[in-house]
Amino acid sequence: ERLEEMIQAGMDVVRLNFSHGAHEQHQDTFELVRRLSARYDHQVAILCDIQGPKIRTGKMKEHFLIQVGNVIRVTPESVLGTPERIQVKYKTLLEDLDTDDIIFINDGNVKLVVMEKDLPNKDLICKCMAAGTISDNKGCNMVRSHQCYSRLV
Repeated sequence: ERLEEMIQAGMDVVRLNFSHGAHEQHQDTFELVRRLSARYDHQVAILCDIQGPKIRTGKMKEHFLIQVGNVIRVTPESVLGTPERIQVKYKTLLEDLDTDDIIFINDGNVKLVVMEKDLPNKDLICKCMAAGTISDNKGCNMVRSHQCYSRLV
């Protein structure tokens, strides 16, 4: 009913978020949009929003809360995560990040700042600046500190 009302009101694009729901559910919605579009002689486009590549944490021994001021090692190597060391599944992590760069984990709830690189152990030594929970397969984003400042110059 809601979809029909929206099409009658002039909606011209339906977005299907493939990050959520089953393919069968999306197929049903797709077919419903096509039927309603024909019924009201109103062309409605369908935007299929698929998730792109995402950088994630690895597996954890158990989820844990990291507190502001805690120091944690971050590595691209496959390790079972603990409050002392976690994996971020990003092959060139050590090459791409430097001191003062930021790693956000779990939708930005956790903020880590790179303090130094430990190249022999393939770790970034980071300090927690915003506390939160770290668990399996949480999304990660990186911010290069020098890129942020270079835009201001």
